[in-house]
Amino acid sequence: MEYRKLNHLTVRVGALRASNGHSEQQMEMIAMANEYGVPHITPVHGQWLTIPTKLAGSQSARQIDGLFKPHGKNVLAKANGNGGLDVYFVLVKQITIPKRSFLTSTFTNKFESSWFELAEVNISKVGVGEMTAHECMADIGRHMARDVQARIASMHSPHNAPATIARKGKDNPLIDTGALYRSISWTEDLYD
Repeated sequence: MEYRKLNHLTVRVGALRASNGHSEQQMEMIAMANEYGVPHITPVHGQWLTIPTKLAGSQSARQIDGLFKPHGKNVLAKANGNGGLDVYFVLVKQITIPKRSFLTSTFTNKFESSWFELAEVNISKVGVGEMTAHECMADIGRHMARDVQARIASMHSPHNAPATIARKGKDNPLIDTGALYRSISWTEDLYD
């Protein structure tokens, strides 16, 4: 009986959890933007995209009082009290998020090797009563999610833009706050 249940179960892996105040839908959007890349992002409600520096932290330009655009400079800054300026945002007309395939590359690298082998072992265990169909799928789902997380943590190319490296303090393209990493999960789905 358990063996037959496998014919109606599937495992789904991806950015399936809310993380760092982002909803599941927002995490899925972030994942897909990185997985496939997004060329030519341009401003929707103004002339410029605002790229935060480390000083801006997680605040938007609207949240910081006293910002201004110095003449001839593509930045938003504040006077620092020492006769200089502190730059909070760099202004650009367009950016591109490069393709950083962490889902597809993990599936390509793991499906025919470790995941297939794990599935064979687990299905055999279901067949002899050592594991239920749900335990089989849970074990496979956990392994798949861990492998995707490992890929996120190990990806180093394409590199972050210099402004991103300066803000993050590191060049790990898919890890900033850890929200994407933590959003990776699995679920078992039933189908007919």
